[in-house]
Amino acid sequence: MAEASPPPRSVAAFERLLIRARRSQEFAEHQVWGRKVAPELAASRPEAVVLTIDEIRAANDILKNAIVRHNRESGEHITFMSYEDFEGRYGNPTDGVWPTIAEQSRVVVMWCESALTILVSIGDAGPSQVSHHYGDVINMRDQFNVLKAAQVGPNNKGQVMYNEVEHQGIDPADLPALLEALAKLRSAMRSEAADTEHDLAVAEIARAETAARKGDLQSARQYFAAAGTWALDVATKIGVGVAIAALTNGSK
Repeated sequence: MAEASPPPRSVAAFERLLIRARRSQEFAEHQVWGRKVAPELAASRPEAVVLTIDEIRAANDILKNAIVRHNRESGEHITFMSYEDFEGRYGNPTDGVWPTIAEQSRVVVMWCESALTILVSIGDAGPSQVSHHYGDVINMRDQFNVLKAAQVGPNNKGQVMYNEVEHQGIDPADLPALLEALAKLRSAMRSEAADTEHDLAVAEIARAETAARKGDLQSARQYFAAAGTWALDVATKIGVGVAIAALTNGSK
């Protein structure tokens, strides 16, 4: 039976929401912590930048409908994680209006990345063919680097990479948290690096992040181990030890 493709508007909708969520997160973090943002964004009105619950609900319905349609027409059974479920799994309780907006926007970014991975894996991504990264959107002709976890060409199924990741001892749904944790760890280590040994450890974490982005958890574990105990110490200190446990559990 021929595979069903999600409507192109599914991917386009999540691309738009992803960009909106990143801007919302940056704007909120600017309000809370004084994060440096573009002058245009800093001068924006909050109501023009901050995500609304209606936007999230609309995207939630689009994702659900695309997956239900694909399962019905292909006979597969791809599971659907709603935003509410995703937030319950990955969100952190916060106090205050702007910290709450920043946290919600962060979770929406992760959820969009996860949704885009699924949408690309079940069919044609539509005319935009966009490469998604945390922090940028790069136009590509024939390749997607989605969720920093799997590379999916327009004639290739992302589910293959999903299966490879699952066989390496990690739930694909946990990849967004792992990749975000590695990025935070790399940034923290770079800030604390005091000698050449530390610099080398930072480089190993960068390699681990790149490997994990490609779905190669075996190599990511090797690079992480090569970073040494300092990486573990910093990970624990900044609170990402649980997220990066997939790189220590089962490592040789």
